Amino acid sequence: MKRKRKTRGGVVTEQISRANILAMRIRNHLSLYDECHRKIRGILQYISNQTGWPYPPKEERDVFLQRYCEQLGINPHWSRSEKKPTNEFYLTKEWRALRYRAFEEYGRKCHCCRTTEGVMHVDHIKPRSTHPSLELEFSNLQILCEACNIGKSNRYETDWRGHEQVKH
Repeated sequence: MKRKRKTRGGVVTEQISRANILAMRIRNHLSLYDECHRKIRGILQYISNQTGWPYPPKEERDVFLQRYCEQLGINPHWSRSEKKPTNEFYLTKEWRALRYRAFEEYGRKCHCCRTTEGVMHVDHIKPRSTHPSLELEFSNLQILCEACNIGKSNRYETDWRGHEQVKH
């Protein structure tokens, strides 16, 4: 395998052996491994300081973290690939049908900035987090582009459906 390397005199192409490639990959892997362990030790120290529990020995770290998660009411077994229960709503047939109806009714145009470019979201005007009874009400929906929806978040209850164009 060949690798290009910049030098003061220009670019030099050099031959790299498979052994050198493997050695570089192992070094990168070990540095990531060390970084992860430093972060884990920092988290364990933080929990120990917050709770007053003694810092756990290596063989008890999983139990220590699980106990702390249970104390906070967090499911310690969630993985990144699993959906959290709050997102299950967006997978229901009722939501998907209502979302489709919103796009049919309003089109693919942001009600806030009037753009038709990029990703469009069906937004709950009154957020689901504060008004769960309105999550399947068509009158509580509007189309927003990704930027406007992220900016709105669940802090505001602005209904942009009848307003003039707003500049970003």
